[in-house]
Amino acid sequence: MAKKKRQAPVKLPGTSSEAFIAAIEALVELRDSGKFIIFLGRSGRVRIVGDLADLVAATQAPSDQTSDEEQVKKLVTEIQNYCQAWAFFNNIKRTTDFLVEAVYDDDIKSLNDEQKNLFRAREEEKLDAVSRLLFIEAMKDRGKRLRTATLPCIEDLDAELIQSRRDDLAGKVISQPFLRLRIRYSQQERNDIFSRLPWGTPASAEAFELECDESDIDLLMVRLTAAKELLLEQHGKTPEESADN
Repeated sequence: MAKKKRQAPVKLPGTSSEAFIAAIEALVELRDSGKFIIFLGRSGRVRIVGDLADLVAATQAPSDQTSDEEQVKKLVTEIQNYCQAWAFFNNIKRTTDFLVEAVYDDDIKSLNDEQKNLFRAREEEKLDAVSRLLFIEAMKDRGKRLRTATLPCIEDLDAELIQSRRDDLAGKVISQPFLRLRIRYSQQERNDIFSRLPWGTPASAEAFELECDESDIDLLMVRLTAAKELLLEQHGKTPEESADN
């Protein structure tokens, strides 16, 4: 009797739950040590901000001497997307339905029912890690506040280095380097901005720019540090304790 060939295991689309959860756990450690932040904007977008090299090192196996930066970038993007979907639905079943029916629908067409069930179970496991480890109480409270915000809210900040500038009117060249800061923000909307798109609204075109050097940055850091301490006093926390929440 001829032996039946064993079918090779089907590769499910997306990242495995093991790699996904390991990356989240590494990200949590970096967040708690102040090296990364998970930033939820009023637009519904989630940004993971920090030095990618730290996350590459944190997710690298001790025996592995190579750093796959591209793979970690993909993981960060996937985690951001799952965070944004969770911020929108705030429910494992509804978020999983969205991922299965609207994101991976084409990728799972060739799977049989058993494989589709395995895929769904894996996505639920990944979303459980997102909800438990990343959407801590501080982020939930932030989401509630942003929904009722009446003033512009920061979405992101970019810095551009300017090496020199020519003043044609005075016929001079300013050779001292300086920065151009671009602060992006979202305005108050008539409807709840979180109710629009699971991936957040398109990036806001609203922004204003500041020109600054070291003195300006020092002033901002001193004033913002004092402002943060004032806020933390109301929560009964020290600046060090705030990194854990």
